[in-house]
Amino acid sequence: MSRFQFVDDHHTTHGVKRLCQVLDLNRSSFYRWWAGRDARAARRDVDKALVKRMREYHQEFDGTIGVRRMTIEVNKKTVQPINHKRVERLMRTHNIIGVNLRKPNKTTVKDQGARVVDDFLKRKFRAEAPNQVYVGDITYPPCGQGQFLYLATVIDVCSRRLVVWSAGRSPTTCAPVSSKTPWKTRPGRGARWPGPYSTPTTDGNTPPQPSRPPVGGWEYASR
Repeated sequence: MSRFQFVDDHHTTHGVKRLCQVLDLNRSSFYRWWAGRDARAARRDVDKALVKRMREYHQEFDGTIGVRRMTIEVNKKTVQPINHKRVERLMRTHNIIGVNLRKPNKTTVKDQGARVVDDFLKRKFRAEAPNQVYVGDITYPPCGQGQFLYLATVIDVCSRRLVVWSAGRSPTTCAPVSSKTPWKTRPGRGARWPGPYSTPTTDGNTPPQPSRPPVGGWEYASR
């Protein structure tokens, strides 16, 4: 129950002024709310009729349609368009649920026996100069027909620019060490990836080659 409704229910006993003072309300706000009670009642009646139609459509389609399809159906026989947000709110409130046939794409299976890597940065993602701190991640943008492209990237923390990247059809084919797909570079960005088993350099010399390059090799970004 809202505070405005409480004042409306008890104003004959304690008075509007007293109740508004106790509940920390402005009397002008209460009277504005009170003036719109007829419009709210009419809107509730419209929502009830709309929910009844939505249940009929939901039963007609064997309980499979969701928000998007329900919005299309209810707008076929209405003069004023009904927003999909309103349809979603009414379906959620009245427990009208469709069927989602999409299978979740599970990308990470936690190894319970694996060692947790130490947080070397202590959650401080900052660097004073390029080639000091690198961060990486793997994401999976959709590429059509229910397929995903798994993309691994390494970014220089100081410049916030992409250093190397690799893509594959699964998380294992684009992983930094076990990758069978060569990593690609983005040259001319002022950051160089010296390899996972060597020390980054900040001078103008060519970075040392890694002692154990992954399958497929590494490509280096030019300075």
